[in-house]
Amino acid sequence: MSQNRRSHVRHTVNIEVDLQVPQYNIKEKVKTRDLSKGGLCFSFDKPLNMNVQLELGLSLILGPEAQSETLHLKAQVAWCSQEDKEQYQIGAAFSNHKDEEISSNIETFIEFLQEGFEVNLDE
Repeated sequence: MSQNRRSHVRHTVNIEVDLQVPQYNIKEKVKTRDLSKGGLCFSFDKPLNMNVQLELGLSLILGPEAQSETLHLKAQVAWCSQEDKEQYQIGAAFSNHKDEEISSNIETFIEFLQEGFEVNLDE
């Protein structure tokens, strides 16, 4: 029997996130696969080592030319797995999610996603 080691419910979401990896001087936009109160999973074209520090910026798309204020989160790489020859899945754990204000902001962000405030402009 396998046990679920996750302490937060994951929500499948496909949103664009600003990713910064100061250690490697990387600044890119990435797409999430899922999001929880404790972290997120995203696709990336390079592997990242465990515990590498990340800075993430999440915004809700509210319309063709409108978006929410950016939620800035610090995170670290929790795991990395290769999907195919050119793609990796990166699991990131939020470093500051235990801060009450940050935690509340993440919860609110997830609630807005669940209520349909995110518009997928790719479709």
